[in-house]
Amino acid sequence: MHQKVTHDSSQHHPDITIAATRYAQTRSPFSPFIIRFSTGNVKDKQAAEEITLFFKNEHQIDILFSNYRSSTFKCSSNEYDILLFVKDANSFTSLLDEEKWPPQIGSQYYTFPSSPTIPPQLSLIIKNVDFHTDINDFSSDLKTKFPEIINVIRLKNKFQQDIKIVKIELVSTSARDQILAAGKINVNYRSYDVEEYIAPARVLICSKCCGIGHFKRQCTQSNETCKTCGLSFPDLKQHVCSNLPNCIHCGGEHLSTVVSCPVVKQYRAALTKKLLLTTNYNSTSTVNCFKYDSVQFPQLNSSLNPSTAGSHNMILSKLNELATNMEKLNDNIFKITLCNEKFEKFMKDKIDSDKIIQQEINVLKHNDKALEVNQVQHELKLKRYENILVKLLMPMLDEMSKVVLLLNHDQHGRPLDPGLKTNFEIIRTKLKLALEGKDLS
Repeated sequence: MHQKVTHDSSQHHPDITIAATRYAQTRSPFSPFIIRFSTGNVKDKQAAEEITLFFKNEHQIDILFSNYRSSTFKCSSNEYDILLFVKDANSFTSLLDEEKWPPQIGSQYYTFPSSPTIPPQLSLIIKNVDFHTDINDFSSDLKTKFPEIINVIRLKNKFQQDIKIVKIELVSTSARDQILAAGKINVNYRSYDVEEYIAPARVLICSKCCGIGHFKRQCTQSNETCKTCGLSFPDLKQHVCSNLPNCIHCGGEHLSTVVSCPVVKQYRAALTKKLLLTTNYNSTSTVNCFKYDSVQFPQLNSSLNPSTAGSHNMILSKLNELATNMEKLNDNIFKITLCNEKFEKFMKDKIDSDKIIQQEINVLKHNDKALEVNQVQHELKLKRYENILVKLLMPMLDEMSKVVLLLNHDQHGRPLDPGLKTNFEIIRTKLKLALEGKDLS
């Protein structure tokens, strides 16, 4: 027995759970370095210690690992991977150069099955890059000036349209800090503003029901949901999947766990905004931190200052009022963001509609030009026929009428058809009227 699972995605305010927030904040900020062994039995801790010692002795670089583990996922038989998670950006950039790694680890040779992605801590954004700017030339100029830049990417909005923001990825923390400190970057005699790149938050998706915002151990569903077809079963191992993707969030033809799902994107955007607001609030509230010292600042005698308690209550009341107003302000900002998203969609639809109208206008212009060409050709043909009639047929008719009139007499000189001459004159007059465009009646 199975049932189709659907999650309500019509909420304008996604429920950002505490679990989703903690998941986004506690994930490793750096992609792991993966090394693959096909022989031996090298332990993950042993590999981390040997790499740290090698870089310290050979390159005088301190490599700091936050975690490491072994895995056989995506490995063939007799192969195993060791995933190494670094603690800071300097360790990450140092390990990016594969030439610096030790030739062997645990007396075993190894390979790199993949390279880690460049994290946001080594990325910047360049603002207001015109759409007419060739991104290849722009990238070449940037890499010539800053060899530490390895990737130049023009970003897109949620409608997959190019925007005027370009992301650059670097392999040097010092070069990134230098560019960020300057606040601007000059490319081809033009100055562009540079800011930090803030990556979207990672979305927590339940591995049991494919729902958003909770872990498997927190899941309230009794059945398991297939992430491919979206059907729910008491025992997923007995399920024979149709392999026809059907998202339980939006109903699209994709897996329910992909980050490209519109509902997941909406949730990720709301989660990112919440994290940014929380970060900004915490950083603001801790700028002027103060620790009370009762020795240096003893309490006043209540008899000398009877209004202390009242003042304290008034301050608490003001703080509560301020917190309430901040929550209202956050809600208003969120509503403005939603309105802005609706306006962006309206503008996208309008642009698409304008393109269709412009195509129809182009078709009408093409038809109008074709009609003008046909009209000119028709006028040329009429002119040609008029010339034939005036310069050829009319003189020919006059000559023929003379000959016929001469032959229209018997041997005694009497006309055989007295009205023949009149008929010729009538015909000639009608032809003349036709050429002049007058009525023949």
